[in-house]
Amino acid sequence: MQSYFVIIFFSFSLFMAGCKNATSLEDINISKRVYGKSLNKEIEIRSFGNTTVYAPKVFDSAKKIPTVLFIPGWSSKDHKDYSSLLNFIASQGYGVIYSICEKEKSANHFIERFLTTLESEELSKKFDITKIGVVGHSSGGGISFKVMSEFLEKGFGKDGRFIFSMSSWFAFEMRSDDLQNLGVDTKIVMQEFSSDFTTDPRISLTLFSKLKVSENKNRDYQVYKGDHSYPMGDKSYDKMQAVLKPLDALMDNVFNKNQTAYNEALNVETNETIILKESSFYPFNCKGNSADIALISLLDEYGIDYCTMDVLK
Repeated sequence: MQSYFVIIFFSFSLFMAGCKNATSLEDINISKRVYGKSLNKEIEIRSFGNTTVYAPKVFDSAKKIPTVLFIPGWSSKDHKDYSSLLNFIASQGYGVIYSICEKEKSANHFIERFLTTLESEELSKKFDITKIGVVGHSSGGGISFKVMSEFLEKGFGKDGRFIFSMSSWFAFEMRSDDLQNLGVDTKIVMQEFSSDFTTDPRISLTLFSKLKVSENKNRDYQVYKGDHSYPMGDKSYDKMQAVLKPLDALMDNVFNKNQTAYNEALNVETNETIILKESSFYPFNCKGNSADIALISLLDEYGIDYCTMDVLK
């Protein structure tokens, strides 16, 4: 058996160059709330075929709300797989659309499902696509980059946009240049969990290393204690703070322009340890499944070496 080796990530955070603009009184007041806590808004859940929508009770209101697209992990076909996370996003006053996953290695079906849902009569006048976020877990975390890329092409997210990617698997259909062209104003948080022995962390590290970092430092890599299923299930919010707190602050920063939320969203220092094992240890490793010829062919086509250790030098 080959030996394991350990790599410790002490704060993979990206820091602001400095606060040049004075913070408004409004921002100060907004920032007083504690992130990661429900705002206790009444939630509606509606089915739209292959998607499920969680939203505060706004379907009879003229007010538009920001839109969050949620891409689950491999083969998730039930929104209840992520019920706490979906309920939490809606509790903050935003609309979130969950799409089933049919073990896709392409973003096409997700994009089609999201567009069909957004264009429905019920949602078209209620969900604001100028403020948009893509949240993904596992395979959905990887696919979230392509989904955002396509929605940028359609002009979505002009007034604010973000990607929140957890335990990312491969960014299918994205080359290195594509990852450089997600827009410097697209804020991106990538999370890894120290006891995640399902998805090889080399994958998320490689993706993060290829993102363009602007002067605004809109990229952050965060490591927390937990396993691959940390974002999943029907858990109390207290048990999901590693995800909920930075996500809540990120949505406030992007959708509400609250600059004082930045530090809790994108300037996060973490000192949790990842024990990086040989790639063959992980069921979903950086080389892919050698028996899955279509997967290997797809990775070769888009030309990213997810196993390189150069990102750690």
